[in-house]
Amino acid sequence: MPDWRKAEDYAYTEGLTLHEWAWEFLRRNPEYRADWASLQDKIASGELIRDMNATTEANAHYASMNLAGKWDLYTMDDPYKAAIERHFRPHFRYTTDVSILQGDTGQGAYRDGVLWVHWPLNPALRFNLLVPIEPQLEVARQILTRLRNQLKVADKVRVRTGKPQPDKFPLYVRVLDAYLDGAKDNEVGRALFADAYDPRLKAREVNEAARKLTNSGYRDLLLTPSTWNRLRDSKPRQ
Repeated sequence: MPDWRKAEDYAYTEGLTLHEWAWEFLRRNPEYRADWASLQDKIASGELIRDMNATTEANAHYASMNLAGKWDLYTMDDPYKAAIERHFRPHFRYTTDVSILQGDTGQGAYRDGVLWVHWPLNPALRFNLLVPIEPQLEVARQILTRLRNQLKVADKVRVRTGKPQPDKFPLYVRVLDAYLDGAKDNEVGRALFADAYDPRLKAREVNEAARKLTNSGYRDLLLTPSTWNRLRDSKPRQ
């Protein structure tokens, strides 16, 4: 985890989508971290025998899937992995992810958690029926409008950002990391809110707001179409 005392350790959060922020908050939930640790202990001790004919890896995968539903994940993901790590994408099931399957002139595919498309003329979109349809339709509209823009046959689309305030999120995760590290209100207040009228109270208030995102608020981020803001970028993440 980053060192909460060093602002530069949180530079990686710049440009995260709301879905990636959802993971950043969930992975700082103490109960989620405890579930992950317990799962790893059971895997290591060989307690996860669901099917005597299945491999150890298969039994571990079954156990991971069973536990993951509690957190609206398909499988449990390592909380020590940041959302931007290469070849890693959190397996949320409560999400508005809409992906392009294929088209006449190309395909769309995820690479490092980002959808990169090759201008299909007749795109086929895949939806998630486990979650509300309306947010997904908005995402689909943005995708299709973006593709039309790339083909120079439509006006520019304005991608909405929704109600969340991601500009506050880097501070939120920094405060969460401080308390996970065992810091107290006074220490966090002095380090991060020295200019506040009551630094100790400010630290406590920010921590309470951040904890809401680790407990259930991350689910709201998963339903926000602005995860597609990154489609505006022209280069893949290095």
